[in-house]
Amino acid sequence: LMSAVGMPGHRVTSVPTGIDPSRFRPGDPCEARARLGLEREVPLIGIVATVRSWKGHIFLLEAFAQLKPHGWKLAVVGDGPSLGAAVDRAHALGISDRVVFAGQQSNPELWLQAMDIVCQPSYANEGVSQAVLQAMMTGRPVIATPVGATQEAVRHGETGIIVPPSDSACLASAIRDLVDHAPRRRTLGERAREMALAEYSLSTMADRMERVFNTARERRHGRRPTDARRRSDRRAQCRSRPLSGSARGNGHASAHHQCQRGVTAPRGAVTAVDVITDRDVIPSRPSADGIRPRGEITCKPTCSWRSPTGC
Repeated sequence: LMSAVGMPGHRVTSVPTGIDPSRFRPGDPCEARARLGLEREVPLIGIVATVRSWKGHIFLLEAFAQLKPHGWKLAVVGDGPSLGAAVDRAHALGISDRVVFAGQQSNPELWLQAMDIVCQPSYANEGVSQAVLQAMMTGRPVIATPVGATQEAVRHGETGIIVPPSDSACLASAIRDLVDHAPRRRTLGERAREMALAEYSLSTMADRMERVFNTARERRHGRRPTDARRRSDRRAQCRSRPLSGSARGNGHASAHHQCQRGVTAPRGAVTAVDVITDRDVIPSRPSADGIRPRGEITCKPTCSWRSPTGC
């Protein structure tokens, strides 16, 4: 938004999609594996994402192959255009007997509970990954890459581990460290859950959106926000970034939200709405058939958010 229409950064507020803490909650991994028909006592490393090249599945498979036999298995949850290549790579690496390709699943919360370590080794096209936030809400330690806005949630050494993208050796080292240190896994998972509850829950998202719209309403009526609200807005402001959304398949990758001239936001989209004055906001015009589109927010010059198809 800042680069497309020149909007100053202090007027952009990003509101990440909230995660349901009652659905994505900590659980016993052994019991979760038993419910899924997996070996109860075999610990699990996993990834929940649409299987696309930039999600880094190949690097995760290569990293897993570098680990010495340790009794762990790898679960790949999700479907996508690169699934065949991932299966072929696992065969080539000789680890097919230790990798579970689960495909598309309707219960990602149970799969996350079954995992002891969650990896998200993307090297491009990420905002704030829903899978990462869901894993954190589930209380699982996350190993991720500094792509998009991931580091706002995964703080290295505090709520997870950050490794360079496209580097299977570094990824293998990080996995090995968590495999060998159960207390460290537990501490990272607990801190991740605490942060997810504080910053990425559904209620937090609703509070932030309410604050944005209340501030806009005050400015529309010629009143400046209270000092406390201005301070809160400043704390909430961050650089403009893609928002997270659901991907086709398992629904856990992120979709970019972007601003384009003459394109309106689809109804129901969660957008990063700037606190803008009444002079900036204009009502969307009716379409050719005379019907005014619903759920649209348009700002001069006829510029609005949309979520492109695909992830």
